[in-house]
Amino acid sequence: MDDPARATPVEANVVLAVSNPSTKENAMKTVASLRFLVYAGLLAVVGLGVAPTSAQAVVITDGTLGAGSATNPLGLRPGCHYQVHAVRLTAGVTYTIDMTSNVLDSYLILSGFGVQIQDDDSGGNLNARIIFTPTQTGVYNIYTTTFGAGDRGSYRLSVLP
Repeated sequence: MDDPARATPVEANVVLAVSNPSTKENAMKTVASLRFLVYAGLLAVVGLGVAPTSAQAVVITDGTLGAGSATNPLGLRPGCHYQVHAVRLTAGVTYTIDMTSNVLDSYLILSGFGVQIQDDDSGGNLNARIIFTPTQTGVYNIYTTTFGAGDRGSYRLSVLP
């Protein structure tokens, strides 16, 4: 570039799109930020950085409940298999926590900082959903479990702001 002062700065974010055809769920997450300079029709990358994610706690994970899983989360679901997922949430940000499955009746428990919320079918069909705005920033535990004792199968957990 002969005269960088005449260049036009352009900033953009790189977004990762995640799709699960079996559940028809989609999620998007900004994973990087880019800074460009445009001069005389030429494009030059002048900066690359990780996008800020403090309030963008995005978790998408697949799991299986059954043999090898513990039972009776927090003493609330006798005979029900469960897994625990520790997630950092930011105060004042509203999160949608979904547990979806095509093979079991999903059940969620959110616990931390004196909060304990349970849900069975708010996500539609047999899927669990909790919508939560924490008043304290920190690590909360999400228990993925089932409605019926002894139920086994795979699931997907997503936590999206």
